[in-house]
Amino acid sequence: YKKNGINITGAWNITKGDKRVKVGVLDTGIANHKMLESNLGQGWDFINNNAFTTDDNNGHGTHVAGIIGMVPLTDMDISGVCPNVQLIPLQVADDNGEINLIHVVGALNWAIANDVDILNYSAAGYTYYEPYKLAINNYKGLFICAASNEANDNDVTKVYPSDYSYGQDFSSRVISVGAIREDGKIARNSNYGAKSVSIFAPGEMIESTYPTNLASSGYQFLGGTSMAAPFVTGTAALMFSLYVDANSTGEYGMSHADIAAEIKELIIKSATYESNLDGKCVANGRLNAYNAVRLAASFDTTILSDYTLRIN
Repeated sequence: YKKNGINITGAWNITKGDKRVKVGVLDTGIANHKMLESNLGQGWDFINNNAFTTDDNNGHGTHVAGIIGMVPLTDMDISGVCPNVQLIPLQVADDNGEINLIHVVGALNWAIANDVDILNYSAAGYTYYEPYKLAINNYKGLFICAASNEANDNDVTKVYPSDYSYGQDFSSRVISVGAIREDGKIARNSNYGAKSVSIFAPGEMIESTYPTNLASSGYQFLGGTSMAAPFVTGTAALMFSLYVDANSTGEYGMSHADIAAEIKELIIKSATYESNLDGKCVANGRLNAYNAVRLAASFDTTILSDYTLRIN
């Protein structure tokens, strides 16, 4: 994605993250991997109800985690979007990638109890489940989800939790992500929606970490909105690192929910406009990590002197 990428190198000149920022990965677990181990925190397996979360026999969660926060070990290695972060595996999907929403509700409640700042949920479904909606509402961090891969208009066909990114009291803290190809056009199967999809990010032929028992190299190329969402999550983690002192001390009048909403607003406002994405998402464009982090950095300096100031 040299031409239509997320402009990450500029963002890294501002920050590469902060390990105090906790990013929960609601997925199939996160396997032991040399490029993830330094960022891996303790999570929970909600399927087997234990703390053993490295048994990712599907690969999806490990791949998503790598996009967010894999750590390059040499100058030749690829990097995650936020290489300095705490990745929290929240195992809600089985080896086949199947998800029981009761487990997702459990993971959301765990995230609330353990002060997880951002959640990445690279999954979607067409089933409405009230406890699931209530749990997302109760979570005060930033919830980032995939728009799903049926080439549907999510404004017309309700997909959850993508549909919660607008029209709800808690929508200011929910981001739904669609996928683009390397040429900047919408990926063939990606869903879209002028109201219900927040932004687009790369989601075709994405290389990331993978369990070595499934790929001997430890890497794999995958695609879909599942891969697009963690690009936004990694960017949000970079941004959150600029607010972490204000949040941990409770100073400047900013709650967790305030910071989450601010980050969503800045991510959308800073998107790179693309004519082919106009009317297909709220941002009318694709993720621009440098612009988003730059705006967050300028906002961070303003809260030190006047916490009531907002970027408009």
